Amino acid sequence: MAINIDKLGEQIFKVLKGHGLTLELFTNDGKSTVDPLEAKRFYNGENKIMVNLESNDEKYELKVNLGKSTDVDSIRKLLDNLRNLANRNIVEYTLRTFGKDIEPKDFAYQAKKDSEMTVQESFSKPYGSSKSSYQALENARLIIKHKKHVDEEVRGSRSRNIHSLFIENAEGERYKFPVNNLSAARAMLRHIKEGGNPYDELGAHIISLSEEFAQLQKFRNYAKKNSLVSEDTAEVVEGVSNRLDKIKKEFKSLGGTKGYKVYSENFETKTIPLEEEGLDSLRDQFTVRNFDENVADALPHVARIVKEIATDKDRVARLRALIDKVTKGGEITLRKPLDPNDPDNPENRRYTNDVAKLGAFSGFLSNYVVDDEISNMLSQLGVDIHDMEPKAQLTAAKLLTYMKKSAKVKNPKEASVDATATTVEKIEESFSKYDPELFLL
Repeated sequence: MAINIDKLGEQIFKVLKGHGLTLELFTNDGKSTVDPLEAKRFYNGENKIMVNLESNDEKYELKVNLGKSTDVDSIRKLLDNLRNLANRNIVEYTLRTFGKDIEPKDFAYQAKKDSEMTVQESFSKPYGSSKSSYQALENARLIIKHKKHVDEEVRGSRSRNIHSLFIENAEGERYKFPVNNLSAARAMLRHIKEGGNPYDELGAHIISLSEEFAQLQKFRNYAKKNSLVSEDTAEVVEGVSNRLDKIKKEFKSLGGTKGYKVYSENFETKTIPLEEEGLDSLRDQFTVRNFDENVADALPHVARIVKEIATDKDRVARLRALIDKVTKGGEITLRKPLDPNDPDNPENRRYTNDVAKLGAFSGFLSNYVVDDEISNMLSQLGVDIHDMEPKAQLTAAKLLTYMKKSAKVKNPKEASVDATATTVEKIEESFSKYDPELFLL
């Protein structure tokens, strides 16, 4: 869902005004304004609150900054409404309290810094001659050699008819990118600008992805051109398309400032072996009269995708089995109440993302469930959930919410189960953009 950043700013304004706050409005670069559609920073002097709506690389964040003297209890309902607004619009929500009372001037420097960074960190508009185009990123640049003369009158002409791509670092060293893929080359340009090189682990990963993308794209085009998409092969072709979309998103993320930072910090070198089994079967399925050997290099990638599709089905089947067991097997019994002081309780640990926390909660809950089969299935879910599709992850979140709310403690004299009351509900809320019915897969 595309986010209208101006509309969201107006909604923030309405929420703040709805709570009776007197506001000073500022644009993203710190200039005063009276137009809620232009405003990205909202300041209330009485309560010392500054609400910022920030965007970068199509990622949005609603930041609420509180001063030292801000009475949090008096604005609790307001904070809840702002958080709910962020969740409804799939926007990250951050709440910070400063060690002093804040003023608009405290954010003026940051606005200027953000503005300068946006100019510095963005790719320049392509420019050049009739046969070569250039796109700069600070002191590094991408060089595009064209097969045909560039027609400046045609929009996007500097991104077409590519003969070859080169990347040049700040020292003038030039590297030929092995695949004619602009998104991939921009990802490499960002990597080099950030101090990397084509031969380090992340550089090699970008090249590997670009080569895989080219091979899979050639395979998909071959299958469609030769009318090889049938009832038997449609799932394979769809799996290839999904993999292509995923790689595209990785290139886009790597090309952006924040996206590159997150990706590089979490990047781990993994050698995923290509699948060698089943190649003859795939060759038979995707043969017209004579197999086109130009797409042969893609077959190991396609075979791996076929195996991943089967593995995904197994994960979903295990989740469905757990749902049936929980919803049709009667009462869910715990050995004892969930312990808020248990070191394995997800509320007592930090996780890189919601899915990791959800998986941890599933494993945590498995240790308390009396039924051994359900306990084992929960342990397996804690492993499976990391590789599930988002809709299946949401279904798992809803199931865990259901289990936590309906579970009974073996000894009825002991306390009811509410020690981790916020864990799965918060995670489930973060998946709300998928909004399927309960347990719908």
